Amino acid sequence: MGYVEEYSTGSLSSNEYRNLSIYEYPNTSVQDSLCEKSAKKNDVYLGLKGMADQLVNNGIIDYAEILIDYSHPHIDGNGAKDYRTNFRSWLDNQGISWNGVHFLAAAGFASGNAEVPTSESGSALVNDRCTILGCGSIRPWIRNASSHEALHTIIDSDNTAVRKMSEHYNNGGHRQHDLGTILSGAGDSSPLCTSYEDTHGRHDGELNDGCATDYPNVSGVYNETLTSCTKTGVKETINTLK
Repeated sequence: MGYVEEYSTGSLSSNEYRNLSIYEYPNTSVQDSLCEKSAKKNDVYLGLKGMADQLVNNGIIDYAEILIDYSHPHIDGNGAKDYRTNFRSWLDNQGISWNGVHFLAAAGFASGNAEVPTSESGSALVNDRCTILGCGSIRPWIRNASSHEALHTIIDSDNTAVRKMSEHYNNGGHRQHDLGTILSGAGDSSPLCTSYEDTHGRHDGELNDGCATDYPNVSGVYNETLTSCTKTGVKETINTLK
């Protein structure tokens, strides 16, 4: 594949588990600008960069890079899950099996779907995990949703610490949504509860690490800040890999 590096931060670690690679795949040339560092409305790139910067700056990982591939796979399907299934088939057909988050930026709908790890060995830190996002038109949502979908591929939903921080024990994706929250009285949702604010943004106070809140959700208000629970989810996934 012909990847072009868009961004890197931190220092490459000898511990492979602390290095994160994110590969962007614009579905068609129309989505190129969503993924490019130099574009004006590059909200997929900005969301992924913001997530990577926070993980590096908080010492959870040592290095992150974002690369883009212009193959334009033209994935189609009936909704987000179909898109993800078909994207996985395309990746397999291309022989793509290297570690990292393989992120398809699509259009025509506004939702995402990710391969959610249910063991530490399934994390994008040590395996190839794919996710897709139908980007819609709301720019702050795109940034949060891009971070959201990438995080899904990194965090091990069956990790003991993740389970303890969640009220939804029986669903890996929803278990991760509980790691997000409404961050303030302004009603702004953090990445992992974006699009799930009503069921995952407010908690009953039993969560660890101060992520439980009782702030009301305000539709359309987003905040790219990762909660301490989200960062703990990534950190504990890495700890089980050591």
